[in-house]
Amino acid sequence: MKRHIFVVVMTMVAIMLQGADIIKPSLRTSTSFAIVVDRTSYEKVGDAIRAYRKSIEDDGLGTYIVVDEWENPERLRTLLKDLHNNRKQPLEGAVFVGDIPIPRVRDAQYLTSAFKMDQNRDWKESSVATDRFYDDFGLNFQFIRRDEDNSLFYYYSLTSDSEPYLAPNIYTARIKPNVVPGVDKYVLLSNYLNKVVRLKKEESSNIVDHISVARGHAYNSDDRLSWAGEQIALREQLPHAFLRGGNVKFLDFDMKPLVKDLFLDEISNPQLDIMLFHHHGDTDRQYLNGSENDSIDDSLLEIRTSDVRKLKAHPRFVFFDACYNGSFYEDDYLSGSYIFGEGNTIVAIGSTVNSLQDKWPDEFLGLLAAGMRVGQLNRHTGYLESHVIGDPTFHFRKDGSIDFDINEALTLHDDDAEFWKDKLDCPVPDVQAMALRQLWIAGDERASDIITQSYFSSPDFVVRMEAVKLLANHYPDQSVKVLNSSINDSYELIRRLSVDYAECNASPSLIPSLVRAFLTRGHERRLNFQLTSNLTAFDGKLFCDELNRQTAEMSRCVGQDLDELKQYHKQYETWFTDTKNSVEDKSLKTSRRISAVKSFRNYPNSSMIESLLKVASDETEDVDLRFYTIHSLGWFDTNYRRKVIIEGLKSIDTSNKRLKDEIRRSLSRLDK
Repeated sequence: MKRHIFVVVMTMVAIMLQGADIIKPSLRTSTSFAIVVDRTSYEKVGDAIRAYRKSIEDDGLGTYIVVDEWENPERLRTLLKDLHNNRKQPLEGAVFVGDIPIPRVRDAQYLTSAFKMDQNRDWKESSVATDRFYDDFGLNFQFIRRDEDNSLFYYYSLTSDSEPYLAPNIYTARIKPNVVPGVDKYVLLSNYLNKVVRLKKEESSNIVDHISVARGHAYNSDDRLSWAGEQIALREQLPHAFLRGGNVKFLDFDMKPLVKDLFLDEISNPQLDIMLFHHHGDTDRQYLNGSENDSIDDSLLEIRTSDVRKLKAHPRFVFFDACYNGSFYEDDYLSGSYIFGEGNTIVAIGSTVNSLQDKWPDEFLGLLAAGMRVGQLNRHTGYLESHVIGDPTFHFRKDGSIDFDINEALTLHDDDAEFWKDKLDCPVPDVQAMALRQLWIAGDERASDIITQSYFSSPDFVVRMEAVKLLANHYPDQSVKVLNSSINDSYELIRRLSVDYAECNASPSLIPSLVRAFLTRGHERRLNFQLTSNLTAFDGKLFCDELNRQTAEMSRCVGQDLDELKQYHKQYETWFTDTKNSVEDKSLKTSRRISAVKSFRNYPNSSMIESLLKVASDETEDVDLRFYTIHSLGWFDTNYRRKVIIEGLKSIDTSNKRLKDEIRRSLSRLDK
């Protein structure tokens, strides 16, 4: 079971709290919240913090204020654990206000959506800024050092005995003002907190009925079908916005030659509840248009922090499906410019490192209409890099679609299988999807069967997508049956992600479904991209035989695409042969062989398993090479032959602590 029960004796509590000032909640509620603030910020804006706390308690959530110098991140983590395990009023979330230590985590790239930087590079670049250190108690960390240049940065390694997946126990957020020349950051902080207090009082009856979605250049291959599928799914999730009186807009990068002004106008809409951005990004900018004319000024092609400060950004919640837009560790970061501006934006979610395009950005979004706090959204959908920027307790008014408190349910009935089984019949699709997730968290013995049945019986896109995701990631053996169907599902996102999951699984029994998808849906731009690259994970002869068999039965010509696919497959086979030789050839430089080994993190081809195990177990090989080989084998965690890897790694007898730890880490991922 994912959740742990922590027993903390009173003497340890006394040591833990030494030096911290704690103001307890002024009212008893079923759950609680904590405002964690550094001492200087509290001295500067104490009145605003206390007013912010009152606004949360007025909303029915008892709130702590915890003030300290915070030079020990572990002490804060222990405090949050202890508050969460208070049975009388368990902590459901926390917000870090001001200068709170920023964990920079290493050896955990498999918990990100896309980040795979060489850790030999500068530590500030190759470590992930993440508050999963504070909110996911199943993860274990070892302190390495404090940064020499930035006193807020603390480097940690994810240890080999840590849980191999994310399932945060609480939600967290950052309220950290941008550093802008000539502007007092404490004024920004005070103004923001007072804005939250005002809007929570003025807009307590606001439901989700005004949403806008904007897409930038080169996102998901500019695929119209991908774009259209999301629009249909959002109607399942946020129905009030599609009714009379509601308002929904979908803005694409090519609606105008330069779309920046259109996007900025939409951001300035005072009625806007939610803004969803899909684009490429950086720490301080959103990329909107691609440029075919080099004379066009880049400032016309992107939204920068300076642009946001010039206007009033009004969407109460902004989601940035982009790289680096949530980089709160930077002085001037994009998502911060939204919440600390003069408009009505209260909260955002963004990533601290690069972010994968082919993921499910709208997962559980519909629960916001049921009154779920934004912090809970990130808690159940976030990667290592995903962060809430702003007030995580913010929520819209419950729209009447459910008859229970979703926030209490997610804390008091977390991993309560019986409670969530009762919600499988709820008419709200996202509630059903959450129920499926909770059955996995609870370790229910029938979870995989129930999830499978839900996929085949549900008419709802989001329920089927959740089922596919859970099975592929956590029940890979049982997932093959569903993947053979979901690869050709009617929802584009299910098709696209199923192809990705199929590559990771690589069972030969998936080949016919993949070939069928290519032959019947190869015209779909982003799906074609995934199919073309992911089919290489399968045996070349089996693939070509199935391709020839199905094309012979077709009554129409499939055209040039077929030849292009075969050519691509041949090119991959050449690359695979060269890379395999580089792994096995002892005459080559170790650095070249390590590079070849690492490539199988992105392309975990099951044909390489025996070769990799041979290198990993060979005591005459370089220790670094063996380490990275063992590490790369851990990325086969949903492969249909992972049991071969498990047996192979268990048979390695070594006294080298570094290798033993990495074997343990990979086994934890493979045998979850």
